[in-house]
Amino acid sequence: MLLKTVAIMQMNPRFKPALKGAMRETLKTVGIAYREKAKRLTTDEGHVVTGRFRNSIGNMKSNDGIFEFSKNNKYLDVGTNVPYSILLESRYSLLVRSLDLTVDLAKARAGVVFAKYLNSHS
Repeated sequence: MLLKTVAIMQMNPRFKPALKGAMRETLKTVGIAYREKAKRLTTDEGHVVTGRFRNSIGNMKSNDGIFEFSKNNKYLDVGTNVPYSILLESRYSLLVRSLDLTVDLAKARAGVVFAKYLNSHS
């Protein structure tokens, strides 16, 4: 992917902002897919008593559910800040399993979003 990205930017410099936007949109899409899978797994397996843990799964840097990106737009923190999440994760591996279950879906969504974003900016 990196080689293709560099080649596109060398061919046409106007793609650089489009690539940055595509990266942000792709990360957001993948973050949403992961968050939803973690919530679904938590509910389906009956690990919900009050719903606090499930509702807390999302963006680690924002209380309003809006995704916040790193300064270089290359990563996005998705998880939970509930204190007892460590116990749940060590016992049931909810977040790790959710990530494993989301990989194929994330790849598919990321490819679609990336291609759509680049096509709309060409």
